[in-house]
Amino acid sequence: MEFNFFHLWAPTLYAGHYTSQTNVHYQFVALSIPAIVRFSFGEEFKFFVESGAYLGIGYGKIKYDYFSWSAYNNPSVKGQESRDYFSGLSLTPAIGLGGRFPLSDGIDLMLKPEFAFVLNQENDKFQITRFFYGRFCVGIHLK
Repeated sequence: MEFNFFHLWAPTLYAGHYTSQTNVHYQFVALSIPAIVRFSFGEEFKFFVESGAYLGIGYGKIKYDYFSWSAYNNPSVKGQESRDYFSGLSLTPAIGLGGRFPLSDGIDLMLKPEFAFVLNQENDKFQITRFFYGRFCVGIHLK
């Protein structure tokens, strides 16, 4: 199992005609189970390529300041909005390239850069969320 936390910040987002969103903070947490295929090669130093997906349950929150105005000289509106949502199932396809380096007879150090994007169920359908991400993983492999 794996736990992930993402926090993205954008200074401004286009929200539609006559409105703007600023100081946008998007948070997403997911508890997932990886289903990864790994191809390893090498003797002492094991290098690998892997691909697969993480299946999990996610929860998200978005918070932003907004400003809207009217083309008909109505008063403008300013405020702050926060919205939580339970996204249901999340599916994260991923690909990685890395290596395992021996520290002792029973332990290897694993280093892996990984790239992924998140598909999550929101509003009763699967959709690609706003971010594609890369991460650098460091781990211990027990032999």
